[in-house]
Amino acid sequence: IKTNLEHGSSPLEIFHEFLMDEMFQYIVDETNDYAENHPQRIRPGHGGDWFPTTGDEIKVLLALLILMGIMKTPTLVSYWNWGPAMSIPFFPETMPRDQLLCMSPHRTLFIDESLWKFKERLKFKQHNPAKCVCFGVKVYQVCQSTDRACGYTWNYKIYTDQDRLDLPASTLASNGVMLSLNENLFDKGYNIYMNNWFSSPELFLKLQVRRTNACGTVRTHRKNMPPNLHKIKLRKEEGAYQCTDSGILTLV
Repeated sequence: IKTNLEHGSSPLEIFHEFLMDEMFQYIVDETNDYAENHPQRIRPGHGGDWFPTTGDEIKVLLALLILMGIMKTPTLVSYWNWGPAMSIPFFPETMPRDQLLCMSPHRTLFIDESLWKFKERLKFKQHNPAKCVCFGVKVYQVCQSTDRACGYTWNYKIYTDQDRLDLPASTLASNGVMLSLNENLFDKGYNIYMNNWFSSPELFLKLQVRRTNACGTVRTHRKNMPPNLHKIKLRKEEGAYQCTDSGILTLV
């Protein structure tokens, strides 16, 4: 790789070798285009109309997001708190809160299963003594997990004991549920979190192809899981990992 870096290059110069001005301009173009075509998703609740952003604003936004990973606060809006005990002047002096909220994508979802209470006779009624509701109808739900819509259901599917219909024998039923519930969200850069009933290397690879990020706990016996990780004896606060060439990462 050819670069213009020297031994004494600053962190900022190194950063710009990876994120060049062309990349920031691409983000600007896509952001402004989205705001123009979806105004109803940008303006409500953020105290003003949308004004086209610039490359410098996107750089400031990215800098603040990186700083948030270093300086932790209880909530996002706490960074703009002017109270004497929690004030961080750098944030409100650098960018207004509403402006950052307008430009920040809300693309984090989670999928889970729940049991809706139902005691009447029903062919596909479930019994799970580990749940607060022991008898009921099992439902798969895709929900928003950030911003004011946190917890709201975007899509759902009722389990009717037919999850395997139209699926190849080698495909997990959980994969079919995940792919069908999120079909309209793929190829848009969403992040989907899930538990170990859904997670598998096979599913994560399919989501990666569809430009969708995924994260979740996983059962060690799932097909294509690293065979040696669950056998490693770790000390307290130690960890181990293994990564595929495509970027799928397993952490222990």
